[in-house]
Amino acid sequence: LLKEKFETTSQNLTKISHEKDRYLHLLEENLYQLINISNAMRCLNEGYNKEINSLILNALNSQKDQIRLELNEALEHHKSIIGTSHGKVLQFEASVAIVNNDELENFLLANLLSYFGIESTCFKNLSFDVNDFHLIFIKDKIFNKNVKKNYDFIVMGRHKNTHYEYFLTLPFEKKDLENILQNKLDKVCTLKFKTPYQNNVLLFKQNDFDATLFFNIIEKQCDKNICINSFSQLKQELSKETYRLILLDYELIKFDLEQMRNLLSAYKKQHPQSHIIFFSKEKVRDFDCVSEVLSDVSRNDLITLLRKYLPKA
Repeated sequence: LLKEKFETTSQNLTKISHEKDRYLHLLEENLYQLINISNAMRCLNEGYNKEINSLILNALNSQKDQIRLELNEALEHHKSIIGTSHGKVLQFEASVAIVNNDELENFLLANLLSYFGIESTCFKNLSFDVNDFHLIFIKDKIFNKNVKKNYDFIVMGRHKNTHYEYFLTLPFEKKDLENILQNKLDKVCTLKFKTPYQNNVLLFKQNDFDATLFFNIIEKQCDKNICINSFSQLKQELSKETYRLILLDYELIKFDLEQMRNLLSAYKKQHPQSHIIFFSKEKVRDFDCVSEVLSDVSRNDLITLLRKYLPKA
């Protein structure tokens, strides 16, 4: 994705003509893309080569400064999109939808939301039930095509629009997002979904000893849970019930892998706010039918997971 953005930006720069308006527009567009690219680079994990990362960031910052000088804009201090936190960071129990067809913008917003403990799901259009989410961020261009839909969206775009009560200006700023979350979620985030979950945890474990051990821990943390040990039970439960957290043992891959993928993908699409965790001792590829893949967890790890993904009493 970053490579594609680099190539697009490079192609745009070569097309700049001597016409003043077009020249300024392309400079502004490329400045915006360079800001997003450098912010994305700062979000990369420590597994990336730090020296190469630093060289790329320095080059990007140099390009941004040159363009700002051309646009007569003030030079800025280069900092992380998240910045440095002093004191306690606000955390919200909420599920958010992002409606936007720009993958880099989606990555940056999702990264910022996760900083506040918020899980997000990205869509390219309004092809989902808006009642399944506490908040919906939508790009202004997409929103304008759906003006007849009178939903309480948070609109985001390049240019500030006072027509909307809540508008998130791009590039993203942590403080702007934090203010919106405080205003919108303080009263909403503790409410249940309009399509309420009747159950908390579904545990799939074939080993009786492990199943008993895990389930006892789960039962001490919350009620309305179920433990199953067969694929047929899993199909039955997911077809009629909804769960906040689904824990699946690696033994599940011994069954029909394709059928299992289809089952989980369909459930995940219908209930995007459910969190599905697959435990595997080996590296698993092409397994996007679950929310995350983890190695086996200890008792304390399991308790941490339960507290993270289940509502507080």
